[in-house]
Amino acid sequence: MGAAACFGTGLGAAETAYVWATGRIWLRVPATIRVVLTGKLRPGVDAKDACLALLQAHGSRVATYRAIEFHGEGAASLDMASRLTLCNMGVEMGAKAACSCRLRNRCVFFSTRYPIEIKAGQPESDAVYERDITLDLSDVEPLAARPHAVDNIASVQELEGIVIHQAFLGSCTNGRLEDLRAAAAILTGRHVAPGVRMIVTPASSQVLAAAVREG
Repeated sequence: MGAAACFGTGLGAAETAYVWATGRIWLRVPATIRVVLTGKLRPGVDAKDACLALLQAHGSRVATYRAIEFHGEGAASLDMASRLTLCNMGVEMGAKAACSCRLRNRCVFFSTRYPIEIKAGQPESDAVYERDITLDLSDVEPLAARPHAVDNIASVQELEGIVIHQAFLGSCTNGRLEDLRAAAAILTGRHVAPGVRMIVTPASSQVLAAAVREG
């Protein structure tokens, strides 16, 4: 929802049951952190790396029960799939919700069968923010989170040579068609190493069908 400049947050089982029973939910209006993204991501670097860079610099509690708004030309340069990832991973920083406040005119969101047109969302001119954080996307490098904390970040280069036993391509931020394309480009003409189990879980049946069509 944040990728479409909307407020969206996760609900646990008890909260969901309460909504079913009453049609209401209690939320404290969170303070908001403005994250200004400048520059553009370099080839081989994506929105996941940008979120990991924020976690590396500020930790996983920087936005606890706060909202995050992504601003700046860097945010405007990201495609919808990247914004979905950016807003989804904002929760890893403790955020109650995260949203991208710059959309290029209109976009078709989620469904090609039932397209939804979204008008560009903008905060009010007198909006008040708890704090500002700036990240230059052109400085971001490929990163990874190491066990056992999401903010235990290292560059991919630092992790070269570590033996792995399982690779997982999927989840809420890694199951996009763009992720499958990137993996296919790396794996073409190669094989998964002996002793390694690789699991691929597309994010939706639509992503799976599109991946099959592309081979």
